[in-house]
Amino acid sequence: NDRGSSRSSSPLPGTTMNGRAGSPTDFLPGVWNATIPGAVPGGESASWNPGVLLEIVRANFPQLDWRKVFEELDHPEFYVPDEAAFVSLTSLPGAPDPASLIFRFWNNKSAQLSLVRASLKWTQVYANSPRTLPAIPGVYDGSKNTIWCSLDLLELLFDLGTVHSLASSVRRILQTPLD
Repeated sequence: NDRGSSRSSSPLPGTTMNGRAGSPTDFLPGVWNATIPGAVPGGESASWNPGVLLEIVRANFPQLDWRKVFEELDHPEFYVPDEAAFVSLTSLPGAPDPASLIFRFWNNKSAQLSLVRASLKWTQVYANSPRTLPAIPGVYDGSKNTIWCSLDLLELLFDLGTVHSLASSVRRILQTPLD
């Protein structure tokens, strides 16, 4: 996905996603870093105020196509530091279903892994996974370990594990249910 080329569709009518002033790619990274201090590795805090983000976005871009905004999260600077940030992100107006956000194709596998890692304690995401195994009575029934019954999660982690730079992180995640 060449971010430097002009695209025919844009979250905003009359703009392209080629970095021209007024496009969401110009202001969102600045807003993201300014209002979500923990949203980038090394940030000062993992808490942020989604209301401030919404206020700024709505004031600057009232016709924003939120579906396209969420598609644009697939970039190298995107990082979800923890569960609180994941819940806030998926609670934004226009946010897709968390499972569809996690399981869709991502070009930036590191960003996708941060999303997965931050979502692992939120069992409802994986309970609604399109493909799940039945819970094993006495082992996975009603516990936080039901996420490991999601074939979609396991397949995604195996896919992410093929990326050399992510392999050790994926291995640590897969070790969780074994501990």
